[in-house]
Amino acid sequence: LYSIVHDVTDRRRTEEALRQSEEKFRLAFQTSPDSINLNRLSDGTYIDVNEGFIRLAGFPREEAIGQTPLELNIWNNPDDRKRLVDGLMRDGVVENLETEFRKRSGEIAIGLISARRLWLNGEDVILSITRDITERKQIENALRESEDRYRQIVETSTDAILVTCNGVITYANPAALRLFRAGGESDLVGKSYLVMAYPDDRSESAARIARGMKEKWIAPPREHRILTLNGQVVHVESTGVPIQYQGKTHLFGMFRDITDRKQAEERLRETEKKYRELADSLPQVIFEVESDGRITYLNRNAYSLFGYTPEEVASGFNVLEAFIPEDRKRVAQDIIQNTQGEKVPQREYTAIKKDGTAFPVGIHANRVWRGETPTGVRGILIDLSPARRAEAEKQRLEVQLQQAQKMEAIGALAGGIAHDFNNILSAIIGYTELAVLNDVSGACGPELHQALIAANRAKDLVKQILAFSRQTDEERLPVKVGGAVREAAKFLRATIPTTIEIKINIPDSSGAVLANSVELHQIILNLCTNAVHAIGERGGLLEIEVKNIEIGRAQKRNFVELDPGPYVRVSVKDTGYGMSSDVIERIFDPYFTTKEKGVGTGLGLAVVHGIVTKSGGAVKVESTPGRGSIFHVYLPRVDRVAPHKATPSESVVGGTERILFVDDEKMLVDIGGKILQRLGYEVVSRTSPIEALELFRAKPDHFDIVITDQTMPGMTGDLLTKEMMRIRPDIPIVICTGYSQGLDPERARQCGIKAFVMKPILIQDIAAAVRKALGKT
Repeated sequence: LYSIVHDVTDRRRTEEALRQSEEKFRLAFQTSPDSINLNRLSDGTYIDVNEGFIRLAGFPREEAIGQTPLELNIWNNPDDRKRLVDGLMRDGVVENLETEFRKRSGEIAIGLISARRLWLNGEDVILSITRDITERKQIENALRESEDRYRQIVETSTDAILVTCNGVITYANPAALRLFRAGGESDLVGKSYLVMAYPDDRSESAARIARGMKEKWIAPPREHRILTLNGQVVHVESTGVPIQYQGKTHLFGMFRDITDRKQAEERLRETEKKYRELADSLPQVIFEVESDGRITYLNRNAYSLFGYTPEEVASGFNVLEAFIPEDRKRVAQDIIQNTQGEKVPQREYTAIKKDGTAFPVGIHANRVWRGETPTGVRGILIDLSPARRAEAEKQRLEVQLQQAQKMEAIGALAGGIAHDFNNILSAIIGYTELAVLNDVSGACGPELHQALIAANRAKDLVKQILAFSRQTDEERLPVKVGGAVREAAKFLRATIPTTIEIKINIPDSSGAVLANSVELHQIILNLCTNAVHAIGERGGLLEIEVKNIEIGRAQKRNFVELDPGPYVRVSVKDTGYGMSSDVIERIFDPYFTTKEKGVGTGLGLAVVHGIVTKSGGAVKVESTPGRGSIFHVYLPRVDRVAPHKATPSESVVGGTERILFVDDEKMLVDIGGKILQRLGYEVVSRTSPIEALELFRAKPDHFDIVITDQTMPGMTGDLLTKEMMRIRPDIPIVICTGYSQGLDPERARQCGIKAFVMKPILIQDIAAAVRKALGKT
């Protein structure tokens, strides 16, 4: 028996070493954070991939194995694949090939590939290791793009910038020198940053530096403290980015001084502690209540508005007690709904004070949280009483506006009536005055005189209409008050019920006042009309008294509106229903009235008060409900009276000049021509201003004076004046008008008009105007 024995110890050792080597390779293959894959050289098919590949490329292991990179569409740039294959075929190895690859999600990433040809299990394979450098490339590209601006940005940055390598400062910008209180860059460069970290924050700072250096980790913003070189503690917010600087990995750190912000936050916390004081200063009610209605907070205004004390509220007062019974259920429901998160719009309720006074309020509230639990509501309560009063005032003003618009319409109507009526009166007065002049025997004298008196009353009536609608501002002259009262009484007697007795007491010694006669009549009539309304249909007594009085310094305290001196007092007393003190306080307000709608405008007493005040006087009222009223009007007394006006029977001055008379009313042209001819003038008349202008243009030197109406169709009197004065600047012109809102004596004077006469025209008025215009007064 022959036997051969071979020593296989070395082989066994070799096999074991190989097995251990393969095991180490397998472990390294699977646990490497980089992407590792084996591909068949012949067709590129994936034989194996590690977890790093799965994380990086996004393909599951079972989806990748058996597929080629081309089938998985991994290569973003086919030229990169060609360079890899060519390098392996030529050299058998490729080191650090930078390439772009496409992940399973479609996202493009950048990898650094190192590959080697191997003979494994009987076939030629490629072992590839790929490191994801996308983030690093992004940082490098960003740094590269900003390289030109880097120095300027860093040097001028308001944030402190430190560049460190393993914690040692290699660069500090000017802001860092200021932050760390360094005198120069040499005070920081070469020193460890951790020395300037606050002791309690130092360990975390060291860990962040180490991680940034090792993992190229971009540190997120962090708030912490540092120590300056002079030992001062500063609060900062910092972040760090790994960069390549001078061939080494450095950390680019930015520090922002947030000390002011921290101090502001501290001040804010202090302010929040004082918010109750702020709430107490608000004019609204600030409240906080639990869902069951228990009050947990009220500001100071709540106590002053509702009248309760803090002790009364703290003793168990429920918020529902602050509302009228009819609203309490609704308030409770709104609190519950708000607490539960249901949207409750701003509501209006009727609240009630401690003294029982009810008033409207508006409430807007939101729910209150205690931790994660809603417990009640917090909000604002607004007293709506001022808003309600403002709304009432607005409605009152709207009524006033409507009344004012009515008065404006009345004014426009009055102006139209005045113009036409004055033209009619001009004819009546003119023909009557002419008849008086022609009545040589005097047989018709009394009748014609009465006709003139009636016409002049009509003339004054037009003035009253215009004055009431504020269309005129008549001259104030000394007027005997007694006469005005008697005339007003006659007018009243004809218009009021016979059940009302009128008693007048006017002594012969009653004085005169400086007034406009129309306005004086208006005062008396308005006071008497009010008295008649107060007496009503039941009948009663209306008394009017005129009396001279003296107001001395001793009586001054009872007449604060009046200066000491002589006055005429007009008293209007009635036996009507009287007035309360509240009504007396408002009777002179425009549009205030106690009468039924449609009976009064609320303007009568306001007009009286305005006229009297403008005249330097005052109005006093005495009244007792159920016992009647008495109004005292005080007007300053004057000694002289208005000058006597000439009557048609008195002599007037005429002349022989040639007059061009223009008026669109044929009747006025007729009577005007006759009166002027009776005065001795040579008259040429025209009813058309256009024809009159053509006549004047043809014979400008034929006329000595022109008399024209103002309101005419085709051309107004002032425009006719301008055209005639262009032709002959020295021509005297007299203008007459029944009523013109656009022309008054002052504007007429500015237009070059020599005399301005208001219709209806008396003979002495037109005679005087002609002589004045001719310069022969």
